Amino acid sequence: MKLLKYTFLFVLMFTLNAAAELDAPIHIDGAVTVTPGEIFQHLEARPEMVFIDTRRRVDYDRGHIKGAIQLLTSTLDRDRLKEIVPEKKTPILFYCQGPGCKRAEVGVEKALAYGYKHVFYYYGGLEDWKLHGYPLIKE
Repeated sequence: MKLLKYTFLFVLMFTLNAAAELDAPIHIDGAVTVTPGEIFQHLEARPEMVFIDTRRRVDYDRGHIKGAIQLLTSTLDRDRLKEIVPEKKTPILFYCQGPGCKRAEVGVEKALAYGYKHVFYYYGGLEDWKLHGYPLIKE
């Protein structure tokens, strides 16, 4: 009976720990975390902002934010980002599916490591975008 109890506790602790590691952080040092309303404010001030959708192509094709460029973080290296955003002063916004998706986090961290100065992070991602009723572009 004790063995069963300890096994259950171990599985529960492992599951909770694994679930906590799946969530992306709300804030990333060096980046500005934004909400949909703030995205529009930044766009007014900086219309040159580049949106990078870090989801898979199939998900991107089902719907994405207007003007977003699809780019998996697994293929995001210094040269590829420089191709898309040549000026390191250009604002870049990374988003993914939502809080459980870590791809935007990886994109933000890579852009910061490559020396980009104005990096934005949309933690809520496409799930939050849709909840606010904002339009999606479908390919």
